[in-house]
Amino acid sequence: MQDIVGHYLSRPDDCFWVAEAEVDGKVQVVGMVAVVCRQSGDEKYGELFRMIISQQCRRMGLGYRMTQVVIDFCKERGFTKVVLETTDTQMAAVALYKKLGFIHVLSHREAHTSFWVILFNYYIYYCDL
Repeated sequence: MQDIVGHYLSRPDDCFWVAEAEVDGKVQVVGMVAVVCRQSGDEKYGELFRMIISQQCRRMGLGYRMTQVVIDFCKERGFTKVVLETTDTQMAAVALYKKLGFIHVLSHREAHTSFWVILFNYYIYYCDL
């Protein structure tokens, strides 16, 4: 996130979107999402990253619209699918992705250590375009 231009805007098939809204009389960032072009052989596909919706704007359709922007962007570029990874703690996001036609293809567990060891279940989804 320290170099959005370098990571998400330096190649024509990558992109980064920001959603703004007026909250309490001030314009604020209320959401963001990115997509990065990946290639496997002749297949080009988009990988969705950094989907974040602010707490006050959740359950209002913003995540749906931002995911649809990613899907449309990927279709315009002739990508075959959109792929994403999320955790088991993001149940609302998982429900949204399923509603948009994403299919669960892989799960894996990963441990993160600091003072405690925390286990996360990761899920990989894709949506054919």
